[in-house]
Amino acid sequence: MNANLREFFNDMKHAFRELGRHLAHLMRRTHHTRNEAGLVRVAGGSDVAARVARGAALLDKKQPGWDRDVDPNFLQIESPVNCVLGQTFGHYETGRQRLHLHGRDETSDHGFNANLKGGVFPDWLDFVELNVEWRREIKRRQKVMV
Repeated sequence: MNANLREFFNDMKHAFRELGRHLAHLMRRTHHTRNEAGLVRVAGGSDVAARVARGAALLDKKQPGWDRDVDPNFLQIESPVNCVLGQTFGHYETGRQRLHLHGRDETSDHGFNANLKGGVFPDWLDFVELNVEWRREIKRRQKVMV
């Protein structure tokens, strides 16, 4: 094996070992609970239901009837086209601009995007919980309309 390649793999092995130690340390320091979908959630995480309620209220104000445009079966918050804003406005960015939401923090605070872990990486569990909560909200509204 090429010496540079061997060095690269040794560096990667060391990095993953350090990452594992760091994650184990974090797991010991935090309290975990399971939500109704059986997903583990770290205590102190965002209140997904409150964020979705804020987003739905903003949409009610700025785009009445938005919930009729969203198909919960195709909803994927992580998709710029199949998310709530994508299905309502054609694309996530178009919706963000029309709602005057500036930056990821504002869209996340309204349940249109996941929180960032460590300020860099999306919290994928947050995407899952947002999908569940938005589907619940949309189906509740669509039941009322029938």
